[in-house]
This record gives sequence, C-alpha cells and structure tokens, in this order.
Amino acid sequence: MITINTNKSVVRLDGWDDLIGRAGFSTNLDPAEHDLDAIIGRYNIGERVRCGLSNCHTLHAKGYLVSTKSGRETNIGKDCGKAYFGVDFENLAKQFERMSTEQDNRELLSNFSFNVEELDTKIRTLRHGQRGADWVNKHSRCLIDPNSRVPVEVVRAVTKLVKANANEFLSSVRRLIER
Repeated sequence: MITINTNKSVVRLDGWDDLIGRAGFSTNLDPAEHDLDAIIGRYNIGERVRCGLSNCHTLHAKGYLVSTKSGRETNIGKDCGKAYFGVDFENLAKQFERMSTEQDNRELLSNFSFNVEELDTKIRTLRHGQRGADWVNKHSRCLIDPNSRVPVEVVRAVTKLVKANANEFLSSVRRLIER
C-alpha cells in the first residue's frame, strides 16, 4: 500500500505507476544536491522497487516518500534516509509515523461512529431476537444458580466447565446429552 499524507487528508495510491507519475517525482535524485524537507508518505508493497537516490538504487519493498526543499520527491528506505540525511531523517520518520498513526486512529473512529446505529441494531437483534442472548440467559441461569431447583453438583460442574473453557464446556454438554 502506498500512503501519502497531505496537509488536508491521506491519499492512498493503487500502484507504483501512480506514484512515479506524480509531478516532481524522481527515480534518480542526487542527495548531495538536495536538502530533505519532509517525509510525505510511506509504502509497503509486494514488489521490490529501486531506491530513488542516484547513488543507491537498492531494491526494497517498503520505505518512505520524501520531498526536498526544491520540491522534488523520491522514494527511499530507512537505511538510506539515515545514511544520507542523518538525524533529521530519523526525527522526521518518527514524527511521520506518529502523525500517520493519529490519522489512522481518527479515520477508524470516524468510520466507527458512522456505524454505531447499525452495530446497535445488530446488538439489539442478538439480545432480543427469538431465542436471543436474553432468552439464553434467562433459561440457562438455573444451571449456575446454586439456589435453583437444579442439583448443586450439576451447578458446580457447569460453573467449573464455563470457567475452564467454552469449547470444553460444549463438548461436555454434548457427551452428557448423548448418554
């Protein structure tokens, strides 16, 4: 996936061709002639692509998209960023990762908030529908209530099985039913 953070939003590109087609993008940038301005994106793709620095061109599948003060853009891996742009790159990478995480979290919360009504409807259906969770709770409560008319030994066994493991509990119930 290729993600570019702009000032206003996150842009996701479908493929590498979309990236190299951007105005100002260079696949052969000389780091000695350009100063790093910002990390503007990151990529983690299945195919390996060449580093955009003219003195590197190492193949890698994930890295960063950077812009220079002259407005040119290229792709580099974290090792090249550190080697050619030093501490500035490391600080920018940390800042970019924080900003990206915050943006992803905002997007996740936004999407969740749009689905709250749908989730609430599903929950109500699961709880109140015919033989829903409320019905199951009402009719199975006697199996874990020591004051019910169910023998205490059964209540203890069911409580122990529920605490141990739900799958084990279901298997035990099936064995009891088959007897």
